[in-house]
Amino acid sequence: MKKPSESGRPHDGTKLALLAGAVGLVAAVTLTACERDGGSASAASAAASAAPPDWLEGAPKKRLVVGDEVTGFEAVTHNGLMFRLADYPDKPVLVVFIEGATPAGIADLSVLRDGWLLFNQTLGATLAVAPGDHVSHRAFASEQKLPFLMASEEESHLRAAFGATTAFGAPARMMFLVGKDRRITHVFENLSVQGYVPALRAALDDGK
Repeated sequence: MKKPSESGRPHDGTKLALLAGAVGLVAAVTLTACERDGGSASAASAAASAAPPDWLEGAPKKRLVVGDEVTGFEAVTHNGLMFRLADYPDKPVLVVFIEGATPAGIADLSVLRDGWLLFNQTLGATLAVAPGDHVSHRAFASEQKLPFLMASEEESHLRAAFGATTAFGAPARMMFLVGKDRRITHVFENLSVQGYVPALRAALDDGK
């Protein structure tokens, strides 16, 4: 099992303003690169068929690393409401990227669901990002009895914004822990299913 990747805070960051406009959905993420090259309101449902945001084609294909800043993003969740990072100013937020309704994706979400009480009080929110739209996620979340929120990677473009892909561009199983200062504090990748909760608890204990 690989340990979560860590690095220091950035000294001279390069601001990347990423702005996406879509029908019924706005996804805005402002990122600061780290030493490397260069729910509240009701939401509509038709974002999946909208054109990709302007920044997606020209945005650097860089993965966020420890120390990078995530100053804001919004995404429609499976319950039809808007998730806003700004709504959780006092606690860290966990963003989980999974494969969706596959055996591996279900296993990842199940272990987080079963360990929910061990870390829920410390986190402001947990957002699982997966393929599919928020309508299909609603049925999936109900079937799996998930206590946290789900967002569509196609509708929110969050996978592209976080760079949660493999070296070959395939979707990666990853978790990003965003601290109270809105900087990435931990990146979890290539963990065994049973390694998710212990790694997350250790990371949250480090932040106390």
